[in-house]
Amino acid sequence: MKKSITAIIGIAVVIGLVILTAGCVGSQGQSGVQPGDETEIAKLIEDHIPQEQVIMLGTASASGVPNISPIGTFITAKNRIILGNLHMSKTLANIQENPQVTILVMNTDKGYCLQFKGTAEIKTNSDEHKLINELVEERLGDTAQAKNVVVITITEVYNSMPDSNAGQRTA
Repeated sequence: MKKSITAIIGIAVVIGLVILTAGCVGSQGQSGVQPGDETEIAKLIEDHIPQEQVIMLGTASASGVPNISPIGTFITAKNRIILGNLHMSKTLANIQENPQVTILVMNTDKGYCLQFKGTAEIKTNSDEHKLINELVEERLGDTAQAKNVVVITITEVYNSMPDSNAGQRTA
């Protein structure tokens, strides 16, 4: 069972990287939902990204070299996902070169795999940074601190399940 879950996660990560670097299949005008529908995006984030799970963050350098990182320290706020940077050197370098990112979340038990696309911004000494450091302190103790935060404003959401709706925009 563990091996099959690992294989599914591995396949989803590869799919996410392919979509990140090549563009999403069928991303034009599907399902009648307009890109940037903040209410629908906020609902999808709330329903599919519980704060205790690990999410996969995909970035790419300016020249298109992909990178993917598991992220476990984050909070959600409406159509934004705020990540704590405890040790993301390559990810931060990519965001500085290319702020377009993707987050892949999946739950095979509940039958979903979604890709959240958006624009990232690195912030230090902000309200978001303070909130993340409170979460870090709660989880890791008062000696741990996030160096900064990555605030991602989600603008589109795509289905990444390997089914007939794969690649379709849901919001």
